[in-house]
Amino acid sequence: MDVRMKATWKKYASLLHQAAEPAYQENHTRTIWEQFCAEFGLPLQFYVNGKVPVIQLGNPDTADFHLAFTADLDAVWDDSTKQFAHLCGHDIQSLHAFQLAYHYQTGRFPQDMALSIMGSPGEECLPAMLDQVNSFLPGKKQMMDAGLFQQIDMVLSTHVADHLPTRTFLDVRQVDGLLWFVHLSESRDLAWHDTVRQVSSHIFQTSLLALTFHDRTCQVKIRYVPYFDDELACQQLQIELERCGIEMNILAYYPPYTQSETLRKYFHQTVKDSGQKMITSPRLPGYTDLGYPAKRLPVMQLYVGGTTNQTHATHFEVTDPDFTYFAPIEVILSMLHKRRGQ
Repeated sequence: MDVRMKATWKKYASLLHQAAEPAYQENHTRTIWEQFCAEFGLPLQFYVNGKVPVIQLGNPDTADFHLAFTADLDAVWDDSTKQFAHLCGHDIQSLHAFQLAYHYQTGRFPQDMALSIMGSPGEECLPAMLDQVNSFLPGKKQMMDAGLFQQIDMVLSTHVADHLPTRTFLDVRQVDGLLWFVHLSESRDLAWHDTVRQVSSHIFQTSLLALTFHDRTCQVKIRYVPYFDDELACQQLQIELERCGIEMNILAYYPPYTQSETLRKYFHQTVKDSGQKMITSPRLPGYTDLGYPAKRLPVMQLYVGGTTNQTHATHFEVTDPDFTYFAPIEVILSMLHKRRGQ
């Protein structure tokens, strides 16, 4: 890579990392998107009440294929410092987005492809982090409702991975779903735990993975694998709990999803050809709002190493920027050319 461009990318990496903002308040981050587009002469528009920056490259109406790359914009609450911080690496997603836009502009993409680079606000459940009880609608749900994925053929994204060695990628087949409730009743005892367990087990059956209770905040996390009708199950759960005298308010719903098998095949082949390492996992015990576009589109998130310890923790940091910042982009470009060749 050109030394000047590498310095440019690391400059933007630093700017983005410092712009740690809560869900739907990513104003400084959007300003950095504007700065980048102005520097490289790229088109930028804003959607969903100005919250979603989109760099549209190529003509979706005439292209044979239309790819969307999503980059989460928000940060998480750091309880140790009492401020927001990029502890989960969303800033790196924007850096990857900028590089893809640059490479499209410089002719490294297949010529028959249109590319939509989308900044995705509000991926993290802000009310849950701040012990609030109001409902939260994740960003990609709002983007779906606004029609931003209507002309899209495929969605890609990236994410740094926990405890993953450097020079290593992680291939995940399935991402868990998460239903986040808060118990609203003023009078309660620990018996409500048993009721929630029984009702959840009855509705989700073998799809249920885990229940987590937070008594201080009265929050409940219900984690499950892809289910025949997630939204209906969530509604049934709320109704059944109310019948049992437990008033629950849904904080957020993150649908589970299975990553595109076709995209995983290209991912495996590309990483193998590049000589990089790959670890495969049947499922990821986290959550993401990519489950919303995955309801109707092939979706894949590439997980990349080169970081220390666990994301969402205060000691998370990038230890191999040359790999974490740049290797996923080369893999994505190779994947796209492989897809075109086949």
